[in-house]
Amino acid sequence: MKGMSLFYKSFFLFLFSFLVFAFGGTQAWTLSTYQVLFSILFVSYFCQRKIYFSPVGKILSFFFAFLILYTLLQTCFPTTLLENPPFYPSSVMPLFGLEHAGLFVLWWSVFVLSACLCRNLKETRLFLLGLCGICGAVALLHMVWPGGYLKFFSGLKDGVGPFLNRNNGGIFLFLGGFTALALWGSFLTQRRQYALQNRRADFYAKQSVWLLLSLLLCFSAVFSRSRGVLLAFWVSGFCFSVLAVCLLLKKTWQKIGAVLGIVLFFGVLLIGGLQAENAIQTFAKRNSSFSADTRVQLYQAAGKAFKERPLFGFGVGSLPVVLPVYMDKPLHLYVARLHSDGLELLLGVGFVGAVPLLLLLLMGILRLLKRLFVLPRHKALLMGGIFCGLTGFVCATMVDFHFYIPACGVFFFILSGLLCGETFWREEGQRKSVRPLVLAAMGLLLAVCLYVPVCKTIAWQLGRLGKGFKFEQKIAYQQKVLSYYPSPRYALELGLSLYHKSLDNQISLAQQKQYRQQAHALAEKYLKKYPKEKELSALFINTLD
Repeated sequence: MKGMSLFYKSFFLFLFSFLVFAFGGTQAWTLSTYQVLFSILFVSYFCQRKIYFSPVGKILSFFFAFLILYTLLQTCFPTTLLENPPFYPSSVMPLFGLEHAGLFVLWWSVFVLSACLCRNLKETRLFLLGLCGICGAVALLHMVWPGGYLKFFSGLKDGVGPFLNRNNGGIFLFLGGFTALALWGSFLTQRRQYALQNRRADFYAKQSVWLLLSLLLCFSAVFSRSRGVLLAFWVSGFCFSVLAVCLLLKKTWQKIGAVLGIVLFFGVLLIGGLQAENAIQTFAKRNSSFSADTRVQLYQAAGKAFKERPLFGFGVGSLPVVLPVYMDKPLHLYVARLHSDGLELLLGVGFVGAVPLLLLLLMGILRLLKRLFVLPRHKALLMGGIFCGLTGFVCATMVDFHFYIPACGVFFFILSGLLCGETFWREEGQRKSVRPLVLAAMGLLLAVCLYVPVCKTIAWQLGRLGKGFKFEQKIAYQQKVLSYYPSPRYALELGLSLYHKSLDNQISLAQQKQYRQQAHALAEKYLKKYPKEKELSALFINTLD
């Protein structure tokens, strides 16, 4: 059984490293490949092993269950922006809702499996060493070969290691760095124990490894030049410092004095950071305010949109269809994310969906904090350090979309699962055998949720293949793309190809009219589903006879 346990952990880490180095899972084929392989791992593991649920694990599983069911319920009731807001969950973009439901199922399955893999502190530390080792490889790649990996494999330049965006790469390294820092602090509290066992050399060796690894990851995260990472470091550093003081100091007056000192220190850091905004902008290589201005514009549009449907939202994943309608100035960019994961989810689910999710999340956090102060110091520091790192990550998602970068989101839920595992909840949790019917249902859910990602991957690959052909074959490929993944963006690409061909004076007038009519019919069909889509509306008007 130990051999099989090692196999599952090794395969789990291999899949995670694949996701990380395949551009963070941001391309359709990488994420769908990961989902397929992980689903096989998940089902095969629970065919042989028992599932473990701690009190917090149960609460967060209810969180995921509600989120998934609410999202699926929205997709069952499609609506449009022209209709009055219905008094029940609905979606203006069911296709994207199904895609997000599949992503949420992946997050839940990663969370559950991570909670079950490690049964004691030694196994957890070794597993974390593997995770931090993958992060270390990304950091070395970023420091030793800056931009080289992306340029070699994709032709892009601005990124961190295999991550296409430096903000996402930076937060990934931050999460690994803070985890390594928590492990270093956890080992530090066991110095006396190692000394009594005459294992000082072993202690210093482990301390050196974790300290060097944490420094490498933290420095490389800072030099990703992401302002969101600096925010995450400030939040996590403050929380972890306060937590460490409360855990390590015994006398109340010492705790109060230390906490006041920490508040003063981090307050000075905050004020200094605000005063040195220009220096931070220079360090971040932001030569203009375009990034900040764009975010403000997106948030303002989201606020206007939310006022239209505050109760049930527009449907999870509907942002690309909704947000451009409420923007004062067009962005000439495809708006896929709001650059604020919390606000985007609120816009999708509304108050009715957000309130239960927030309550469940708060229940889980309070239960975890309660457990934190009854654990031995070395376990409490490890658990608290990882929790503080996750807190900083969540704060960074308020100004970016890290959860929707698959490698970052999966990393977050791996660590969340480990916090809910048997290492920290041995006497309060329980392992249960998974009944065949339940396992079959879980496997079926995973299989169903693979449908949209696999179709998207096929469409993406067909789109790439079609670009190298002449017009007729290119159109045939674009039609196949649309049949697999009928998104308005792909419809617009096909419509524009037909429209531009209709302007070609080298073909007959009859052919020009035929192509124009096809483009018009396509625009009309998709405008019935997405009636305020500006580019489709422009195509519709341009192709009127």
